[in-house]
Amino acid sequence: MKRGQVSLSASSEGGAVSAPHALAAEAGAAILRSGGNAIEAGIAVASTLSVVYPHMNGLGGDGFWLISDGDAHTVRGLAAAGPSGRHYSAALFHERGLREIPFRGGLSALTVPGAVGGWGAAFGFSKDRWRGCKSWSDLLESAYCYAATGFRLSPNQSHTLTRFGNELRQQPGFAAQYMPGGR
Repeated sequence: MKRGQVSLSASSEGGAVSAPHALAAEAGAAILRSGGNAIEAGIAVASTLSVVYPHMNGLGGDGFWLISDGDAHTVRGLAAAGPSGRHYSAALFHERGLREIPFRGGLSALTVPGAVGGWGAAFGFSKDRWRGCKSWSDLLESAYCYAATGFRLSPNQSHTLTRFGNELRQQPGFAAQYMPGGR
């Protein structure tokens, strides 16, 4: 190794979980500790992220999976991106006086969200091929609990909400649901 380079490695007898939010990583680790497999842990992580880190991994997005049992010859891909809308065309945007696809709002959603469908496909694969033993309620429990009882916002989500607060207030129903007292 050259001077100044850092070597990072990890090993585990019972699995390892990584996620951009600690609560989601813990949800996946809990599934592994209770006898679940890596696919089941991945669903627990993704569902929890949709609650605690929705600005980066929400239900309205897509999901892309690489699934392997450790044999490089058996890597499988799962593309969980929905189809594009039937009525989207260049003419639709031109009729509205737009020269480009908007970054936010209804016209920015060019595909049907596929994340939840991907969870379903991964769940089925887990049951059929990896002897998955967890139920949907097991896998979604962490997400449900945080949605019902709350959680501390990450610095990234707090920054994002502050940065886009005015735009979010303009979305129908957003402020009433998520900004009690206007905050």
